[in-house]
Amino acid sequence: MPKVLNTIQGYEKLKLFQRTDMFNYSIESILLPEFLDLKKNNSNLNIIDIGTNNGVIPLILSEKTKAKITGIEIQQEASELAKENILINNLEKQIQIKNISIQEFSKLNQKFDIVICNPPFFKVHDLRRVTKKSEFIKNARHEFLLTLETLIINVRKIIENKGSFYLAHKTERLNEVLELLNIYNFTPKKISFIHSKVKKESQSFLVKSIFQGPPGLEVTAPLIVIADEE
Repeated sequence: MPKVLNTIQGYEKLKLFQRTDMFNYSIESILLPEFLDLKKNNSNLNIIDIGTNNGVIPLILSEKTKAKITGIEIQQEASELAKENILINNLEKQIQIKNISIQEFSKLNQKFDIVICNPPFFKVHDLRRVTKKSEFIKNARHEFLLTLETLIINVRKIIENKGSFYLAHKTERLNEVLELLNIYNFTPKKISFIHSKVKKESQSFLVKSIFQGPPGLEVTAPLIVIADEE
């Protein structure tokens, strides 16, 4: 399948191969790494991106931190594309891509200070939204390979105590996300709602939670993607 070389919005010096039959990066792919509380010179952290797809989130993170970054991706062809994107940006010393599911990776007894995930948004039974474009896109958008609860259960296995878990999801599933985070001992600490325009309802959100963290939640100013015209 032909691939196209793009730049990343707001990070024009980074190059990114994308394929038309795969899930291309979304606004959440850009806003989620920008949502992280990071210090650029902190190289002692271990960061993992679950479901890294073409590697866009690790690439953006490399602009914000010197920390080591791992990206895992269950779909082999997507992981190969991510590896190529790391190489063309000369970031192979900082970013490592693995073709493995989070269910299998969590058995390896590796721990991370920061876990980040832009997961499939839609449930399998939500047939209205199941795409017919390709298996790659279907699996990236829908929970055929990874449900929300399975994700959180396995994040719990790989995160350090008091570690940070950053997640993007659909606003319509906010209650479910917060409930599952609390069940598995993640304390929501910060939420940002994403709006396509000022007068549009939020369709997605970002949440930071701390594993075994203290109570206290901050709701930030909304993130507006496109400012309304006067």
